[in-house]
Amino acid sequence: MTKNNARQFAMTLLYRVLVEGGYSNIVLNSFFSFKAQKSINRELVSRLFYGVLERKLTLDHIISQYSKVRKIQNQVRIILEMAIYELLYMKSQDYAVVNEYVGLAKISKNKSASGFVNAVLREFIRKGKHFSIPSEKDDRVKYLSIMSSCSEWIVKSLIEDYGFDIAQNFLKNQLEKSVVAIRVNPKRTTQVELMRELEEEGIKTKTCQLPNCLLVEGGNAAETRSFSKGFFHIQDISSQLCAQVASFFNPRRVLDVCAAPGGKTLTIAQETSAEIVACDALPKRVELIRQNAKRLGIDCVRGIVFDARDEFGESFDLVLCDVPCSGFGVVGRKPEIKYKKQEDIKKLTDIQKKILYSSSKSVKSGGYLIYSTCTLRKAENERVVNEFLANNHEFELCDVPKFVRKYFPNAENMLTMIDGKINCDGFFLSVLRRKDKID
Repeated sequence: MTKNNARQFAMTLLYRVLVEGGYSNIVLNSFFSFKAQKSINRELVSRLFYGVLERKLTLDHIISQYSKVRKIQNQVRIILEMAIYELLYMKSQDYAVVNEYVGLAKISKNKSASGFVNAVLREFIRKGKHFSIPSEKDDRVKYLSIMSSCSEWIVKSLIEDYGFDIAQNFLKNQLEKSVVAIRVNPKRTTQVELMRELEEEGIKTKTCQLPNCLLVEGGNAAETRSFSKGFFHIQDISSQLCAQVASFFNPRRVLDVCAAPGGKTLTIAQETSAEIVACDALPKRVELIRQNAKRLGIDCVRGIVFDARDEFGESFDLVLCDVPCSGFGVVGRKPEIKYKKQEDIKKLTDIQKKILYSSSKSVKSGGYLIYSTCTLRKAENERVVNEFLANNHEFELCDVPKFVRKYFPNAENMLTMIDGKINCDGFFLSVLRRKDKID
């Protein structure tokens, strides 16, 4: 296979995400799962695929300065985005990029586009790959939107919630390569033994501040013997920290109402001796929880198909309520989230409030309720919790465990993982306690 084949595949995958609405991780993983495609330059496909997704608004801004055509066909736009990404961020040779993408345009459905692609790219190169951006002083939202390739309404929301400097630092960090974190399964191995075995399989890792957490520096850890033997599961640092907070309270019975694919459930099971009920509304996702638990040798988890908006009807020491959210904390892993429309997430807070309220019914007297999201919007985080507390006086807000302050020194009773001493996805959690009944 030639590089052009890899570019053609990358174009097809980008079309599935940007035009057809697919999820980046699912689209790419499905593509790589076919054995017939193992001979393709996967590194080039992945870099172009995620590179364009990460910087789409920046690339479109550049295209608008070099094209008089305002309504560009989707496939042609993707070809231009890929080409400009290569020219700016991959330092490919100019003439080679032009030839490759003009050729790609010729074999696309719109054969007449090759001349247009050629003209835009050559003009961009002729002018030294220069492009202008709005001044930070004149329009901070527009400036940060284009520099970080993030929708303006999201940028504005982050600035309103955290200030310009924190918003800019977070969005800048999301353009860097995301770190893959894995959680060591202490029931089957140790951190030292796992590092040694993974190294023998060609996977380099390094330690992390969190106990039983390793960072993967190279290679696909999910394709190793160690993974198949259940020595670890893949889980971001923020999710591991959330599970450690839950484990801190040493619950005997735990309900995880939105558990799939089961990362937090599995970590709690490894940290405690709790009986855990893990729920999801979709049978396929519940089966994924069961498969992951079986692979790790965990038999204390019971997977159940259940809609978290309903009341479960049992009593638990701890209920983990990790609700569906806008996902703005994980844009480094799923960059297409940066282009969500504001109207697409308007109904989320109603769902979150309903799940939190229903879940609270399963918390026994003196028990704990953890509300968490992988977003940074205060409208989905603090405001949801505060509204719940205002209407449910039998619950009180607790400080997060003191060990969390090693990673987030300013952590109090609501923790937003955006500006701490540890590099992780953006995340929010709060701990609520049902007050003891007075006889």
